[in-house]
Amino acid sequence: MILDHNSLTLDFDLAQYILDCAYAALESDCDSPPDRACVIVGNPAQDDCCDGQLTVGITSFQGSTAFPIPSSGFEPCGAPITLMNMDVSLFRCVPVSEDETPPPCELLAQSAKQIYYEARVIRQRVQCCLNALALSDMIDSVIIGQDIIDPLGGCGGSVLHLTLGVIDGCVCE
Repeated sequence: MILDHNSLTLDFDLAQYILDCAYAALESDCDSPPDRACVIVGNPAQDDCCDGQLTVGITSFQGSTAFPIPSSGFEPCGAPITLMNMDVSLFRCVPVSEDETPPPCELLAQSAKQIYYEARVIRQRVQCCLNALALSDMIDSVIIGQDIIDPLGGCGGSVLHLTLGVIDGCVCE
């Protein structure tokens, strides 16, 4: 992917690139692409998990003088690096209790197997896509961690947390 560093949509373009990367992984490696895949603002709502919901959202921006450490004080010329914290979320339906009867262990295990496998596929593929971006001197990245989301309202899944660093074009003279 060729990114225009001066583009006003660079942040969105990076989020879309990561979404496309994760979706392609689910499509090819899992044969289970979600019906819903979106770049969103912030954190996702678990709206449509039964058909699968994949989202990428930028959760915060920070300045930095040394990737991936956020600046802690005043920078006279501004921080030369912008840190973008992003989350890649995938939600699927999980078995729930019916009439106060817990779901069978076989269904719970099948759901857990799918969620764990898809979480690993997303993490590995996103890492590969981020490594491809790192060939440019303006992008660096780190995967912070990945959480497994407890089943709430019949939805469960994973959230991959990552930070991208973009060198800002503005320099003090």
